[in-house]
Order: sequence, then structure tokens, then C-alpha cells
Amino acid sequence: MIQTPLVDVCEVFNGKTPSKVEQRSSGHPVLKIKDVTEDGLFRGEFESFVDEGFAERHSAKKIKKGDILILNAAHNADYVGSKGYFATEEVEGAIATGEWLIVRANKEHIDSSFVWHWIQSPSTRFKIKKLVKGIHLYPRDVSRLKVPLYNPNEQKRIAAILDKADAIRRKRQQTIQLADEFLRSVFLDMFGDPVTNPKGWDMVELGKVCGVGSSKRVFVDELTESGVPFFRGTEVGQLGDNEDILPELFISEEHYEKLKKDSGVPRVGDLLLPSICHDGRIWKVDHEQPFYFKDGRVLWIKVDEEKVNSEYLRNHLKTLFLANYSKIASGTTFAELKIVNLKSLKILVPPMSLQKKFSEIILRSHEMSVLHKRALEKGAGLFGSLSQRAFRGEL
Repeated sequence: MIQTPLVDVCEVFNGKTPSKVEQRSSGHPVLKIKDVTEDGLFRGEFESFVDEGFAERHSAKKIKKGDILILNAAHNADYVGSKGYFATEEVEGAIATGEWLIVRANKEHIDSSFVWHWIQSPSTRFKIKKLVKGIHLYPRDVSRLKVPLYNPNEQKRIAAILDKADAIRRKRQQTIQLADEFLRSVFLDMFGDPVTNPKGWDMVELGKVCGVGSSKRVFVDELTESGVPFFRGTEVGQLGDNEDILPELFISEEHYEKLKKDSGVPRVGDLLLPSICHDGRIWKVDHEQPFYFKDGRVLWIKVDEEKVNSEYLRNHLKTLFLANYSKIASGTTFAELKIVNLKSLKILVPPMSLQKKFSEIILRSHEMSVLHKRALEKGAGLFGSLSQRAFRGEL
């Protein structure tokens, strides 16, 4: 099996981000990170536009069907290289912003679907993450990665096998998404749109019914090789999405006990959420096992169950973020939630009996949702193993 530098068979380059004054409410579309889901799917509509003059000046940054886009810049290096998008006709011709690094296959030498699956394979994603410098991924570094180069027919055969396996994985994802959409529709049916409050429920600032804050700062040199798990925004988001995680960072038990005594630790029913939470991945703490979390990158809502039901509040906030996140958070590339924003955020306060009724519906559906997600995780593991074999020449 021959391996060749990616640059020999693909173009690798950055997109172009328009300045604020160059952005328009309509015109020629630009593809931003927030236009793509965590699963690497186009959301269906663009939020940002430029005029035709900008589009023509930067025509080299226009997306072509089959381009592979990799997350290039974010506030947190943990996110860089973690999201990819395989461009379809839905975004063809849009300008890729500088948030993306673009890989464009030379179709005379390599199949674009083959390149996509190679980039998505666990070993390549690991290599890409290792190339991150600060919070950036540079084309010259990615272009040096070596891609296996099979003959054209073999490339197409491998891509077709992985396409079929990926289609099964995506169907499982869609099942989970449909379940989430059902629960959101139940919320809206029972309580109405939290942005417009059509049912006229009482409203109160979140900070008036819950404590809102973060953790005490833990410095890098205070981390240990084992002990009490220490969660970043990444792990908290995964827990909020009912994913099983394997802790990577720890603090000592002595340090944990000191933090617990000085400022307290989350209790069962409290809510934790990443500071970047546009997708509403909020974790309701569901166990009493010791853990701690990163200040600033994780926000902590101390729920008073006498004033608001924890499960109701989690779903209320999720629905609110999905509908109105850009007006709640602050920032440009990745809008972040701030403690002050959450404290002043107005929430609906329907009767507690109705909140509890909704919570019971959620809890009944939770068991089925967990089973679906475990099946998805198992399938993702099998898909990763299959792709590894494919690019080792074992299919």
C-alpha cells in the first residue's frame, strides 16, 4: 500500500471570514460553524451573508460539493479538529469562513468520499488533534499527513462499504434525534414557547430561584494521575448527552475534600453545562460519586427543588438555548454563556404539579433513550474499527 502526503492529491486551505461591516442580512451565503450540527449535518439554512462583491473577491473560498471541512479555530483547543463536514449540494457555492480548514480532493488522483472517511477515521482524527497549535490548525501541517493511495476502483469500493456502515450509524442518530424532538414538542405543548410565553406563566430570573456560578479554580500543576475525576466542558457536555465517559484528568482526594469544605460541590439534581452550550447539552447530576469541574468552562446551577423542578428546568433551558441562544450568550465564533447572563435569564414558572408531571414523562422516556444511545456508541465503535481496517488495507 502506497502512502503519499495529502498535498499531493488534495488542496488544503483556509476559508475567509467577513468582518462585521462586510456581513449582510441577505445576499451570498457563508457557511459558519453554527450552520452545521454536532453530527456533521447542514442545519438547513444560513445565518450569515455577504454581498456579491465580497463573494467574487474571495471566489477561491467558495465551497464545492465533495469538499471536506474541518473545524479550524475555536475558543477552546479541545474543539479544534473535532468537527467535520462533507459538503453537499446544499452548501455548494457558499463562502467557507475562516472557522473552517478545507480539504479539496483532486478527483483525477483520489476519491473525495474516500478522503472524507480517511479524515474521519480515529487514527487520522488523533493525528489532526496533535497538529493543533494553540487554538489553530494550519493547512501546511495537515497537508503533510500521509494518506493511503489505492487504485481508483479500490478507493470507490472502500468508500462504498464505509458509506453503507455510516448510513446505519446515521439512522440510529436520527432515531435519537426524533426522540429528542418528541420531548421538545411535549414541553412546548405543556408549557408553550419559553421565548414568547403564550400561556402567560409567571416569569422569574433564574438567579432568584437557583444559585448560579462555577467552581473554584484548579491549576494545571494541581492535577494528578488518579484520584477524583475532574471534568471539563467536553466531558460535561457528553454527560448531558447521556454518553458514558472515561475521565482523563483528576485531582487528589485531599484537594477535593478541601474544595468541598470551602465552597461546596454539586449535589444530585444540580445542573452543570458547558459554557458553549448552543445545543443544550445540560447534565443533571445523577450520582453522589465525587467529582469536580473546571471553572469558567463549566457553569453550575444549584437547583432549589422547592422552587423549581430540576428535570423541568433542564429541559426548559435546553428548549430556550435551541431557540434563542445567540441572544443569551455572548461572543462571535463560539458564543459563550456567562454567569451574569444566566442569573438574569427569565424562566417560566408554571405550577409545580405540572413541572413534576413533565418530569415523570421525561424519566419514563429516559430508559429507552439510554438504550438507543448505547447502541449508537457500540455502532460507532464498530464503525471506527471498520474504518481502521479499511485504511490498513484489511477490507
